[in-house]
Amino acid sequence: MFNDKVILITGGTGSFGRQYVRTILDRYRPRKLIVYSRDELKQFEMQQEFPQECMRFFLGDVRDDQRLVQAMNGVDYVIHAAALKQVPAAEYNPMECIKTNIHGAQNVIQAALANEVEKVIALSTDKAASPINLYGATKLVSDKLFVAANNVAGGHRTRFAAVRYGNVVGSRGSVAPIFRKRIAEGCDHLPITDARMTRFWITLQQGVDFVLKNFARMRGGELFVPKIPSVRVVDLATAMAPGLPHRIVGIRPGEKLHEVMCPADDSHLTLEFADHFVIKPAVQFAGDGDFSMNALGERGKPGRGPRLIPYGRQDIRDSDIESVVRVLRSDFLTQGPAVPRFERVVAARTGAAHAVAVHSATAALHIACMALGLKPGMRLWTVPNTFVASANCARYCGADVDFVDIDARTWNVSVPQLAAKLARARAMNQLPHIVVPVHFAGQPTEQEAVHALSLQFGFRILEDASHSIGATRAGEPVGSCRWSDITVFSFHPVKIITTGEGGMALTNDAQLAERMRMLRTHGITRDAQQWRATADATAETGAGVAADAAATPWYYEQQLLGLNYRMTDVQAALGCSQIERLDEYVERRNRLASRYDALLDGLPLQLPHVLEGNRSAFHLYVVRLSRETLDRRGYGVIFNGLRQRGIGVNLHYLPVHLQPYYRDLGFAAGQYPQAEQHGRSALSLPMYPLLTESQQDQVVAALRELL
Repeated sequence: MFNDKVILITGGTGSFGRQYVRTILDRYRPRKLIVYSRDELKQFEMQQEFPQECMRFFLGDVRDDQRLVQAMNGVDYVIHAAALKQVPAAEYNPMECIKTNIHGAQNVIQAALANEVEKVIALSTDKAASPINLYGATKLVSDKLFVAANNVAGGHRTRFAAVRYGNVVGSRGSVAPIFRKRIAEGCDHLPITDARMTRFWITLQQGVDFVLKNFARMRGGELFVPKIPSVRVVDLATAMAPGLPHRIVGIRPGEKLHEVMCPADDSHLTLEFADHFVIKPAVQFAGDGDFSMNALGERGKPGRGPRLIPYGRQDIRDSDIESVVRVLRSDFLTQGPAVPRFERVVAARTGAAHAVAVHSATAALHIACMALGLKPGMRLWTVPNTFVASANCARYCGADVDFVDIDARTWNVSVPQLAAKLARARAMNQLPHIVVPVHFAGQPTEQEAVHALSLQFGFRILEDASHSIGATRAGEPVGSCRWSDITVFSFHPVKIITTGEGGMALTNDAQLAERMRMLRTHGITRDAQQWRATADATAETGAGVAADAAATPWYYEQQLLGLNYRMTDVQAALGCSQIERLDEYVERRNRLASRYDALLDGLPLQLPHVLEGNRSAFHLYVVRLSRETLDRRGYGVIFNGLRQRGIGVNLHYLPVHLQPYYRDLGFAAGQYPQAEQHGRSALSLPMYPLLTESQQDQVVAALRELL
């Protein structure tokens, strides 16, 4: 499409311009190729390098509208590459930057329209996406001008588009030539602005090819964005000079730690193609407004929006898949050897005598309450700051529920408030049968204190440790049941280890364990020593039941009204593989938590407080917004702002007693002020073993920006 065409490139003596000219001359036969720039010396040098007859050189500045009109006479295609691009220089010379990057863009548009140029593509930058510096802001304005130019073109044939990409490897101002020069000079270190900094990278030739391709693709109004990699600058330095030390010199004025190409706020306008994205105009143009198919017939689909950094996610490795596949190829998908094996492994890790695997932690809580004899007329107490299952398990048994407020620092049950409430309850003869302390976010509760209260007031303890497998208190593994009757774990995908869905109840009481095993399987047993059938009942079956189950393998008894809460062997196989990395996961989560602590220090947030003697599993990393922030900004502004920036925050938890179901039971706002304040201010930040430090930096940067 460039053969026998007249092409003009502004800023044509720059790095991109030289490569563009070289490529056009190698591949096409243009009638004229005009280099427009204000650099006399570089024009002279290019004349020596490119002596072809089609070459033309115009001295001129894009600030000079009349000169541009003259230069574009008879031109078919324009590439607008002229710009002031150095971020610090723009900060110190703002008016010059505005004159070149904004007024210059306006002049290019007017000159193109005046000369009936067919197509114009303007080069942009990733710094124009959610800009924080003047250079990025001026390029964003430039982008908007070129897109809007299609709407003001009127009867003119001229169509405008823009191309946005990242740092061009080897271009002037790129860090790669700076590193290369210092290495050649024998330097003793490479300067790094910040070890966390990342940048999008594209080669000069890739940039030129992308622009050329988009001349064929464009309809007018598109902002083309290539799919290119993001790399840490420190990794680039290491690759260029392995072993050479780095020196942190600090971020320059106007720099970002991490650039973006397609801002979250533009996600609803973004179309995804095979090797690029198109950001559509925000306003409807006259004529064809369908950008889902370009002029080459390539079809795009709606963009996925910002790639969300979730608050939690699983880590599935080849060893996990192999473990599951072995079960899929075996004789047993359920009720086979994998479940008992998983139970033995978890019991051994925690020090508990017995483990009962079920299909969810909710199921484990339910059968634990049933095994502990919870019935209508009895009471279960837990905290409002938990998932609803911690309370619902009582309602499944027909029992009543009450709550104890949380501690202002740990967000676990407040032991002083529990003690005070127990004393009042004894005076009214309304003591609980079961207390469910919840290990919020992975931190163990003050379990020995709760246990001491149980001895004083006579209640049973069911630990909801769904968040805290792998945690310890005073060196004691959570799940050992040293200070409780039963402990429950969850193996949901966002938890410390996963079985897909799954849960487990652990106990040191053999009778409780046997009762829970029976309850998870319809209340049925095939254990001959548990059978209760009378001689008459045996005669009615005609089975002739023997004392030895081996002699009557067909026989079983339903002794309880149980449920089908079994875990499958497929799930257990995944759990057996995952638990081998339990220590690795807990260690990684603690390192990430320590890093969050350092990065968030000084912000108006309450950070997690881990009690002395505790090692949290850090299932969650929860912060609380200050009252001043809530009054000034509002919870929704912070929460939604983070989601819009691709940060998948969540709220753990809305107080259970304020859920409509529990309000209908008589609970109301104001009863548990600490839990209610937590529900108004808590944010769960992304926390999972695969979370990278770069992603963590993005989370903190977004939060800092919104605060």
